[in-house]
Amino acid sequence: LFEFHDILTEIGVNKRQFPRADLTGKAVLKGDGATLVAPLVCISEGGFGVQLDSGVVAGQVLTVELHSPAFREILHAKAEMRYGGQGVIGMKFTQVSPEAKGAIIQFVRQSQVRFTLKAA
Repeated sequence: LFEFHDILTEIGVNKRQFPRADLTGKAVLKGDGATLVAPLVCISEGGFGVQLDSGVVAGQVLTVELHSPAFREILHAKAEMRYGGQGVIGMKFTQVSPEAKGAIIQFVRQSQVRFTLKAA
Protein backbone atom coordinates (compact mmCIF):
# COMPACT_ATOMS: atom_id res chain seq x y z
CA LEU A 1 0.00 0.00 0.00
CA PHE A 2 2.73 2.50 0.95
CA GLU A 3 4.76 1.71 -2.18
CA PHE A 4 1.70 2.25 -4.37
CA HIS A 5 1.26 5.83 -3.11
CA ASP A 6 4.99 6.48 -3.49
CA ILE A 7 4.97 5.26 -7.10
CA LEU A 8 1.97 7.45 -7.94
CA THR A 9 3.68 10.45 -6.34
CA GLU A 10 6.86 9.82 -8.34
CA ILE A 11 4.94 9.93 -11.62
CA GLY A 12 3.02 13.04 -10.56
CA VAL A 13 -0.30 11.47 -9.57
CA ASN A 14 -1.52 12.19 -6.06
CA LYS A 15 -4.73 10.52 -4.93
CA ARG A 16 -4.47 11.85 -1.38
CA GLN A 17 -7.01 14.31 -0.05
CA PHE A 18 -4.23 16.49 1.39
CA PRO A 19 -0.60 16.82 0.29
CA ARG A 20 1.96 15.54 2.79
CA ALA A 21 5.55 16.26 3.66
CA ASP A 22 8.33 14.37 5.40
CA LEU A 23 8.77 15.50 9.01
CA THR A 24 11.43 14.96 11.66
CA GLY A 25 10.66 14.96 15.35
CA LYS A 26 8.62 12.81 17.67
CA ALA A 27 4.99 12.16 18.50
CA VAL A 28 3.83 11.53 22.04
CA LEU A 29 0.70 9.38 21.89
CA LYS A 30 -1.47 9.11 24.99
CA GLY A 31 -4.46 6.87 25.50
CA ASP A 32 -5.90 4.11 27.67
CA GLY A 33 -3.47 4.96 30.49
CA ALA A 34 -0.40 4.44 28.31
CA THR A 35 2.05 6.83 26.70
CA LEU A 36 4.03 5.95 23.58
CA VAL A 37 6.76 8.03 21.95
CA ALA A 38 7.46 7.45 18.25
CA PRO A 39 9.54 9.14 15.53
CA LEU A 40 7.51 11.22 13.08
CA VAL A 41 7.64 10.19 9.43
CA CYS A 42 5.31 12.60 7.61
CA ILE A 43 2.46 15.04 8.12
CA SER A 44 -0.48 16.54 6.24
CA GLU A 45 -3.47 18.68 7.05
CA GLY A 46 -5.42 15.45 7.59
CA GLY A 47 -3.00 13.50 9.79
CA PHE A 48 0.50 12.14 10.28
CA GLY A 49 2.59 9.00 10.18
CA VAL A 50 4.94 7.62 12.83
CA GLN A 51 7.34 4.69 13.10
CA LEU A 52 5.64 2.31 15.49
CA ASP A 53 5.20 -1.46 15.47
CA SER A 54 2.65 -1.98 18.23
CA GLY A 55 0.74 -0.43 21.10
CA VAL A 56 -2.06 1.16 19.05
CA VAL A 57 -5.03 -0.50 17.36
CA ALA A 58 -7.06 0.64 14.36
CA GLY A 59 -9.87 2.98 15.41
CA GLN A 60 -8.22 3.97 18.68
CA VAL A 61 -8.41 7.72 19.38
CA LEU A 62 -5.40 9.22 21.14
CA THR A 63 -4.31 12.56 22.50
CA VAL A 64 -1.15 13.54 20.64
CA GLU A 65 1.70 16.00 21.01
CA LEU A 66 3.84 16.62 17.94
CA HIS A 67 7.37 17.82 18.72
CA SER A 68 9.37 19.02 15.71
CA PRO A 69 11.89 21.74 14.93
CA ALA A 70 9.60 22.55 11.97
CA PHE A 71 7.09 24.12 14.38
CA ARG A 72 7.63 26.92 16.88
CA GLU A 73 5.48 25.19 19.49
CA ILE A 74 4.39 21.69 20.36
CA LEU A 75 1.24 20.87 18.38
CA HIS A 76 -1.60 19.33 20.40
CA ALA A 77 -4.41 17.33 18.82
CA LYS A 78 -6.55 14.23 18.96
CA ALA A 79 -6.09 11.61 16.28
CA GLU A 80 -7.46 8.21 15.30
CA MET A 81 -5.22 5.33 14.27
CA ARG A 82 -6.31 4.51 10.71
CA TYR A 83 -3.80 2.00 9.34
CA GLY A 84 -0.55 0.26 10.07
CA GLY A 85 2.02 -1.85 8.35
CA GLN A 86 5.75 -2.27 7.85
CA GLY A 87 6.50 -0.49 11.13
CA VAL A 88 4.54 2.67 10.27
CA ILE A 89 1.10 3.73 11.48
CA GLY A 90 -1.11 6.41 10.00
CA MET A 91 -3.05 8.73 12.28
CA LYS A 92 -6.00 10.90 11.15
CA PHE A 93 -6.64 14.15 13.01
CA THR A 94 -10.05 14.19 14.69
CA GLN A 95 -9.52 17.42 16.62
CA VAL A 96 -6.85 20.04 15.94
CA SER A 97 -6.76 23.75 16.71
CA PRO A 98 -6.91 26.27 13.85
CA GLU A 99 -3.44 27.51 14.83
CA ALA A 100 -1.91 24.02 14.67
CA LYS A 101 -3.70 23.28 11.39
CA GLY A 102 -2.37 26.53 9.92
CA ALA A 103 1.19 25.68 10.98
CA ILE A 104 0.90 22.24 9.36
CA ILE A 105 -0.50 23.64 6.10
CA GLN A 106 2.26 26.25 5.94
CA PHE A 107 4.97 23.63 6.59
CA VAL A 108 3.62 21.28 3.90
CA ARG A 109 3.41 24.12 1.35
CA GLN A 110 6.96 25.24 2.11
CA SER A 111 8.18 21.64 1.81
CA GLN A 112 6.57 21.29 -1.62
CA VAL A 113 8.18 24.51 -2.83
CA ARG A 114 11.62 23.33 -1.65
CA PHE A 115 11.11 20.00 -3.44
CA THR A 116 10.04 21.71 -6.66
CA LEU A 117 13.05 24.02 -6.58
CA LYS A 118 15.43 21.10 -6.00
CA ALA A 119 13.90 19.09 -8.84
CA ALA A 120 14.20 21.94 -11.37
